Amino acid sequence: MYIYKMLCLNRLRECKRMVSNLLLPSLFFVFFTGYILFLFTAFAVPAIGDIEDFRPQIYDGLISALAVYSFCCCFFRVKPLIIVKPASIFLFCEKRLKKLIGIKFIGIACRQFLLALFLALCINGVNWNRDFAYTLFSVLYLLNSVGLLRWKIYHKNRKTLFDFGILLLLYLSVFFVWIHPFLSGIAFLLWCFMLYRYLLTLHLNMEKYEDEMQFIEKIHTAQNNHNTVLLNQYAKEKKLRNLPVRKNAPKLLARFPLVWKAGTSIYRLSREFILTGLLFFTFSLTICRVELFWTIPILDQESTRQLLLTGSIFAVFQLTLRSMLLQLDSILEKAQDGLLIPLSEKQIAVQFAVIPMIVIAGEGMLLSLILHADIFRILAVCIILAAATVLIFWFDIMHKELLSKGYFILSTIFFISSLMISL
Repeated sequence: MYIYKMLCLNRLRECKRMVSNLLLPSLFFVFFTGYILFLFTAFAVPAIGDIEDFRPQIYDGLISALAVYSFCCCFFRVKPLIIVKPASIFLFCEKRLKKLIGIKFIGIACRQFLLALFLALCINGVNWNRDFAYTLFSVLYLLNSVGLLRWKIYHKNRKTLFDFGILLLLYLSVFFVWIHPFLSGIAFLLWCFMLYRYLLTLHLNMEKYEDEMQFIEKIHTAQNNHNTVLLNQYAKEKKLRNLPVRKNAPKLLARFPLVWKAGTSIYRLSREFILTGLLFFTFSLTICRVELFWTIPILDQESTRQLLLTGSIFAVFQLTLRSMLLQLDSILEKAQDGLLIPLSEKQIAVQFAVIPMIVIAGEGMLLSLILHADIFRILAVCIILAAATVLIFWFDIMHKELLSKGYFILSTIFFISSLMISL
């Protein structure tokens, strides 16, 4: 018990050091949190109390969002679910370390319960009925089970079809709950199996886990001491640590090197901008669809919500485009400094524009499908976005001075496309 007491004291000391070194940002965070809580208490709580019936559309949208989140967490960039101090890993035996991990998992489960309770209130209101219980159980079950699956995949260091099957079975079992209450036993048995196999008896990949915890501890130490130089260095190191390892060079690299360069640059350096834009769009779409946010001043007007949605779609395209143009400008600067690129400017423009054209047209199609646009509008938006993207990359290489003058016109085309999607 003394050991766990010292761990708590160490956490309090870290928080005290962080607050003393980051006093102004900490005060801003406290005031901002207080303002959000005030808005929630003043507007959201009465709106939740006015909800009388279960809303299946919001529930289906929430389950779909959780499905996308689960797939990304388990099969793209898998991160450890539970954070442990490197000193604890070094000093504790495996039995005591698993006990500490179990305690931290209980804390994570409590936070997941509070989140599930809030989402259940937003969907069902303050109605203690069967729909509320099913919604609370479904959301909590998915959050907790996906965390266990993510923990297992992280330590096994590989993704298999069996893991994908488990994830699919998790979401199928959620629908079983709504068919009959006794079928919820299937979900409970599956959760018990995952808890036993993926947490209690899982063999930890100590080499990988300890290295990850040491790196996270270095980042926390630099944050607590407000050392921006080290934080910048660690940010670059983090990008290198997340790069996928390839043993064989693909054929595309030999035939079309700049197509491959554009693809790898987008995957390694530009996906943060793309994800930021998509998160902004998700937030704006939630405001437009969930009536709970309509009680907040300014957002109660439909024109404001529509403008916010259109702006978020436009931000998705602009963030994606600007991040890709930065990659192209970097290559052109290296060529001017002496890097030999055995391709003509026309070939550079054609090869480098292929992947951005596909990505932006794909974003337009995805956003149009989410907003239930008709097929003709989807096709028109994809064609306009692809053509505008090709023109921007062509002018950036062949006529850069014209691009600076005509970029406003091309941006207007993207805004019109955003407006066509949102209407």
